Amino acid sequence: GPGRAIRGLAGSAASGDVKVELDPARAAGLLTQPAFLAAHSHSDQTSPILRGRALRERFFCQPLPDPPPDVAAVAPELREGLTTRERYAMHRTANSACFGCHRLIDDLGFALEHYDPLGRYRADEAGKPIDARGELEETDVDGELDGALSLARRMSESGQVRDCYASQWLRFALGRTEDDADRCSLLRVQRRFAEAGSIRELLLAIVQSDAFLRHKVQP
Repeated sequence: GPGRAIRGLAGSAASGDVKVELDPARAAGLLTQPAFLAAHSHSDQTSPILRGRALRERFFCQPLPDPPPDVAAVAPELREGLTTRERYAMHRTANSACFGCHRLIDDLGFALEHYDPLGRYRADEAGKPIDARGELEETDVDGELDGALSLARRMSESGQVRDCYASQWLRFALGRTEDDADRCSLLRVQRRFAEAGSIRELLLAIVQSDAFLRHKVQP
């Protein structure tokens, strides 16, 4: 099927579901899932910005401001012979008004450049080897990156990512973003998840929290 083709797997799924081993040099959990990669791409090209921003905001829970109103938030024009990284070079200059945010976004996205707009693995683009190197900044696991597996390892060691994961589960359960009144519940949920390291315990902590069990009544 299409999913197998995107993963580069031979054969057909016509005979039913079959368990397969993915290449550990290319597969890194959620970060290399085609659905995630394709959802944060453009139809004709990858988007280090969309991918990087999703990781920064949804995995590290670090919200970023929208682009300035005088900046056209459009993907650079496709140009023959240029890689995505080369076309996005304008954001990387220290003199650019975009630099402040893009230094926090782009390298997260560039780490996923081995995966095309559909999430298929690729070794090169525009006849040049993929450059997936970068620097992770303003996190608790800062350091050099080189590809999705490197990024996944750092994120798996991050307390910020762990706490953000718990926060996102709580928000989903509440159907809203937490507010000041939920702070104690959130901290307890995060602490229990950190101690147990278990999604089961995380879910139990959420459904036992005041934020989940109680709600405000308007006078």
